[in-house]
This record gives sequence, C-alpha cells and structure tokens, in this order.
Amino acid sequence: MHFCLIYPARLRNVHFAVLQEENMKAGEIISFMEKMAPPETILPGDRVGLQIGDPDREVKSVLIALTPTAEVAEESAKRGADMLITHHPILHEPVDSISPATETGRILLTLAEAGITAFSSHTNLDGAPDGVTAALMAKLGFSRWELLYHHHTPDLKKLVTFIPHEHIEKVAKAMGDAGAGVIGDYSHCSFRLEGTGTYIPMEGATPYLGDIGKLEKAGEVRLEVLVTKKALPVVLAAMFESHPYEEVAYDVYPLENTDQRYAMGAIVTLEKALPFKALLADVKKKLGLSAVKYSGDAGKTVQRIAVCGGSGSNLLPVVLAKKCDALLTGDIKYHFALEAVRKGLLLADLGHHDSELPVVEHLAKRLKENFPDIEFISSEVDTNPFNYL
Repeated sequence: MHFCLIYPARLRNVHFAVLQEENMKAGEIISFMEKMAPPETILPGDRVGLQIGDPDREVKSVLIALTPTAEVAEESAKRGADMLITHHPILHEPVDSISPATETGRILLTLAEAGITAFSSHTNLDGAPDGVTAALMAKLGFSRWELLYHHHTPDLKKLVTFIPHEHIEKVAKAMGDAGAGVIGDYSHCSFRLEGTGTYIPMEGATPYLGDIGKLEKAGEVRLEVLVTKKALPVVLAAMFESHPYEEVAYDVYPLENTDQRYAMGAIVTLEKALPFKALLADVKKKLGLSAVKYSGDAGKTVQRIAVCGGSGSNLLPVVLAKKCDALLTGDIKYHFALEAVRKGLLLADLGHHDSELPVVEHLAKRLKENFPDIEFISSEVDTNPFNYL
C-alpha cells in the first residue's frame, strides 16, 4: 500500500543528546525517558515513574517489557538486569502491604531482592510524539500521519506588559531568555501591538517619562507572551529587571490551550481507498495476530483511518468529528461497537496488548541510540492474557 499525507515536523522521531559516562546511573536513563515522555503529560490517577529501587544504581543492563508481571520480574533477575522499564506501572493500584500473597507483592519483592530499579512510562508515553503511537504506526508501515486527540492541557498563562518603543527589544529578549514565549519547537514567540499608555506621576514617583502632577501620554507596545506557571516567577523577575518603568503594568491570564505536540492516537489517509478486509489482512500480518475482531461491513472501502494503541474507545466522538472511515484500537466494548456501527464507523479490535507491544522494541532502539554502552533487552515473557482458537 502507498500513503500520502502531511506529516508535521514536530512528529518526527525525537532524539536527545546524552553524554556517556563510565558509570551510567538509573537516574540518567529516567531523565531521558522523562524528556521523551514528560511527567506533566501523565493523565490523572496514573501511578508511573520510579516504582522501586535506587536512581543512583549503576546500570549496565536494562530489560524492557510492556507489562510488569511476576514472570517479568523473575526474568529481569535471571538475566542480570540492573533496571526494568515497563509501559504499564507496577503500582497501578494502591498497595496496602508487600508480600508474596499478591502479584504486586511478588513483583516488588523479586525486584528488591535482586536490587533492580524499576521505572514505568504509561499515559505520558501513550501521548508522546515518539511513543506508543509512533511505534504502532511504524509497525503498520505508515510513515506520515496527523495527530488524533490532543489531550494535554499544560498549566499555561498569558503574560501581557506594556513597554516604551525604545525598550521593547531589550525587555522581550530578557523575558524570552527566561523561558517566556515557547510554542512547540519555537522560542521567543510574542505578539506586539502599538498603543498609548496614560498616567499621572504623583509625589514620590521617579517617572521614566513625564512630570509630577501632569498627565503623560506615552507611546508603548503591548507585548503578549505565553509562559508556564513554573516559569512565571523567573520570567516576571526578568521583566521587572529589564523594564525601564519603576511601576510595571502587567496582566496574567489563565489559559486552557492544549499542547499540540502531545496526542492520543493518529489518523492516516491512504493514497487510495481499499476494502476494509484488505486493510485488516495487512494489519493482521504486520502485527503477527492470529485473529482480528472487527465490526461493520468488511467489504466497505476505507481511506481515512484512525489508529490508537491500547484502549481508544473513548475517542469515538473525535474520530467521527474528524470524518474517519475506521478506527483501529483495542479494548472495544459491546455498546461502543453498537454505537459506532450505527454511525457508520468500521472498527477493528487489535487487542490492548498487541496494539501497544511495538513500543517495547521501539524503546529499546531509542535507548540504545542514546546509551550505546548499555545493554537493552526486550522481554521474552508473553504477558498477553488472551488466546484464540
């Protein structure tokens, strides 16, 4: 099959330069993972990150698995891994006690006894530009796609201030250097509008322009920039330091923007429409599936396909709004399928496990590229609980 679609530059594989040291620590690998899939993009209730162990542990070998099970923990120990990285978290539910009586207890005890540091990246990896979606799309042979659902709403503010013309470049640069105006892969982004500011300096004031007791009309530039809540104090300090006025007028507005870099799922538009059953046969072969459960008329032609690894049933309104012909995902429920078919959307249930499994090899490759002196091993344990006759 051939595909032709606009592929935004921001979706290209993300690489991070890492300085190699003789004694690489688990914390350095965790830092890389958190750049690849930032913690701030984690969905509520997702217990990810460092699960157990010491981030200062020296690492020479890492086992990568989709789901942490007692068998995966035992595999990590037997194969001499210093670190275990999984997509699904070990601590997905609150733990009251750690004992061999529970699956979570057995996992934690095995890892602790072997001194293995465990880390997971779940919903943040689901929505990362080079995460679960990129891995699945590459496995399916799609090289160009658009993002499906932007889910991450960063804690952004809009900062507005008013600056005399002759100082606009100095203040704007200082604020940009402090972290304001970052939009995707662009820094120092701003909007500027000329206007007139008015004020009357009172007794005790030391005005940059104007005289005590007289109305001053000053030509100013309204400068608007985006800034994260975390960066706001530093940006404000830079603004105050570089601004010529002794009393700086400024506004801070809350925003509900979504970050366009992060999204759940993708949409691919085929260069030429084809029968749904032909697409299913190709997907089945590329993912190595023994069967594909589907809904709708398999003979119907499709061209615009939504794809979401794991569980994408909740994206039905988005998929329909974006006029897709079919949705490939996992964990499709009965009533969801009924509703989708009634609305003319074809479905294919690839399974939660199988639709996310490509991310294991994908992670191993990315990590090896950045940490060439460390051994990265893909787990050989089959953690898919389902079988087909």
